[in-house]
Amino acid sequence: MPGIDLHPAGRVIDLGFTAYVTPSDLGLTNVPKGDLVLDTSASKYTVRPTRSRKARHYAYLAQAERVIDGDTLLLDIHPSIGAFFRERVRLHGIDTPEIATAEGKRAKS
Repeated sequence: MPGIDLHPAGRVIDLGFTAYVTPSDLGLTNVPKGDLVLDTSASKYTVRPTRSRKARHYAYLAQAERVIDGDTLLLDIHPSIGAFFRERVRLHGIDTPEIATAEGKRAKS
């Protein structure tokens, strides 16, 4: 969930995936320290304090660029603002053989 932290650059908004922006990057002023929800539904960015730990605050739009193997994907992950991040993601609870192994070649055929 986006939150405000103190950082060498001053206060920053944590977008997740080790991505940060300063409030001024988004045209925000007087942003309180603590957990926030970044709202992008209006024509400008706004923030509101929250204590909620709902899963929806940790959800990101993502597009699979490619399937690496049965439990690993290369994803383009889009946080709530402009940039996107390309991340290699392993699926939790799914264990498939590596593609380069004999088991992986058998599973692929």
